[in-house]
Amino acid sequence: MRKKLFSFILLMCMAVGLTAISASAAITYEVYSQGTVRYDMAYDTLNLINTERKSLGRGQLVMDKTLMGYAVQRAAELSVNFAHTRPDGRSCFEGFSYSGSAAENIAYGYGSANDVYKAWKNSTGHHNSYINGIYTRTGLGCMYINGTYYWAQVFDSSSSITALSKPSNFKATKNVKVTKEIYDQYAPSATPVLSNLTYNSNAEVTLKWTPTGNTTSYRIYRFNNTYNGYEVIAELTDPSVSTYVDSKIKGGTTPKYKVRPITKKGDITAMGYYSSCKSVLVKPATPSFTASSADATSVYLKWSRANCDGYRLLVLNPATNKYSPVSMISGGTNNSFTVTGLTPNTTYTFKVRAYYKPSNTVITYSAYSPEIVITTSAAAADTSEIAAFTAEPELPKTDLPDETASEETDTETDERVSDETAAA
Repeated sequence: MRKKLFSFILLMCMAVGLTAISASAAITYEVYSQGTVRYDMAYDTLNLINTERKSLGRGQLVMDKTLMGYAVQRAAELSVNFAHTRPDGRSCFEGFSYSGSAAENIAYGYGSANDVYKAWKNSTGHHNSYINGIYTRTGLGCMYINGTYYWAQVFDSSSSITALSKPSNFKATKNVKVTKEIYDQYAPSATPVLSNLTYNSNAEVTLKWTPTGNTTSYRIYRFNNTYNGYEVIAELTDPSVSTYVDSKIKGGTTPKYKVRPITKKGDITAMGYYSSCKSVLVKPATPSFTASSADATSVYLKWSRANCDGYRLLVLNPATNKYSPVSMISGGTNNSFTVTGLTPNTTYTFKVRAYYKPSNTVITYSAYSPEIVITTSAAAADTSEIAAFTAEPELPKTDLPDETASEETDTETDERVSDETAAA
């Protein structure tokens, strides 16, 4: 009933002899109107108008590129606030440059070019606007938004015309500036409060925030260091969900986030206020061994990948009960290593940790993996003289220094560290 009641509303506004109008309202708020720009219906309407103008001995109105762009914007604005005053409080003539005279016709609810043409023709004010011989150029916008057609036609008497051939119809989202009173009709009722961020051993960051009323979705933003700005990484369309887990984080980095509530009513979208920004230093994910094999003098090890710069593999020295580094393996995808030069029929214990190295003087480690214990196979039978003593197990040779960094260390200023105990 409401749609039918308001389906044939028409308004006309004319400005005569105005050369400039200053903005009368501060532009602070915005909503978004989404729909289909119907250029075909706009040009069909202009053809009907020009046919009538020709019969009256008037010149043809030319579809001007600038005025067309403005008329389409006005059609989108009408879906938010149907009036000649723009939704941000400005005059309808504060959107394009003109000299002499200008006019605007608007309508909504008419589903064809013929219908809106007849409605304007049967309204004296609207009819006088489009047949007025002083007008030379026009812009006629038609947008189909949330099941309703919105129409706006602007005219002026400028001699500066850039003719526009009929473009193809397309779907568009228009930014509509509005007053606070209009914004409050659409917008979320509160600003989300983002709690301190947490992360787990997989380098996944968890965000939690306070729910906001009158909200249809939440948009999650993460700072992108490449272009020095925030980017959308997710939009949660269930407003009852106020938590998000970001699993695409490189360990050792400090990601920054913010959250924005969104309200969508029909095809009108209002963007709420951003939460405050939060950040957290994330350790690389903790790797774990996934495969192993051994022969008499070597051990093959493979572990789960972490989003990191590389791995540090360590072996337990049974003589000192401390771990010594085997290799510093560069590259987060290089998640396997063959340890050579080992003693046959000997048990070895290994562990690994991921690292992130943003500079030559700073390195951040993950927690240690669980230990893996593996025994090399017996050597082939040797018919030569049997040694009369038992040798110490051979440890893998490395030029890496031992390390002392404990599992709790987040960041070190140098990777030259000493032995650590097996209990660490």
